[in-house]
Amino acid sequence: MDEKEQLEPDMLAPPTDQALYQRMVGKLILLTPTRPDIAYAVRIVSRFMSKPQEPHARAVKHLYRYLRGTTDFALLYRRGEDLTLHGFTDADWAGDTHDRKSTTGYIFMIGSSPITWNSKKQPTIALSSTESEYMAITEGTKEALWLRSLLEELRMSDPKVPTIIYGDNQGSLNLAHNPIYHARTKHIEVKHHFIREKVSAGQVKLEYIPTSEQLADIMTKALGRIAFERLRCQLGLVRIEPHQPFELTPC
Repeated sequence: MDEKEQLEPDMLAPPTDQALYQRMVGKLILLTPTRPDIAYAVRIVSRFMSKPQEPHARAVKHLYRYLRGTTDFALLYRRGEDLTLHGFTDADWAGDTHDRKSTTGYIFMIGSSPITWNSKKQPTIALSSTESEYMAITEGTKEALWLRSLLEELRMSDPKVPTIIYGDNQGSLNLAHNPIYHARTKHIEVKHHFIREKVSAGQVKLEYIPTSEQLADIMTKALGRIAFERLRCQLGLVRIEPHQPFELTPC
């Protein structure tokens, strides 16, 4: 999606064919389990299924053109890599211009390959970037706990080793680690504070990462072409030419 384009429910534009729009978006939704690069854009266009307008339809067609140009892209899973689970969480504070709700995004990887990802609007309005990032870390922690349980069942992980979750907001990381911040954050729902218990129990470990290295950024907002292609490559989504020897180029 164009990083400067803002899609809203009412664009004061002519309506488009609703049935066709729903079919086109439905097919895009089916692709998101194998294409993390379109997860954010598909979430945006799927919000307008009940009353699509021409700008919404143009955005969907833009997505189809992008997919047509990247049909030879695939997720690369490398043999012999370390199978340690780790994740990235991010949030775009008040990024929705319609209701000013934030967007949560997370990606979990084994080695250098993604195995699960998500992009979704937060259910409540965050009053600060720290709060929105904290809510994103909470969602990521819940996903990490489920993945840990699955990998332990498959005997692919050590339950004594915490899952590292990377975030790029120092305030939210401090909030999760330091109980003295509680008096300043009573407005944050109690359910989001369960992350402290998981950190104390050694199930997850939160670490800071610079925004330039935050892979989950691709799940929370429309990016410029250079940043988008760099993150797409770092996610392991690469071009694979049929009947040609594969050569991995650095991102």
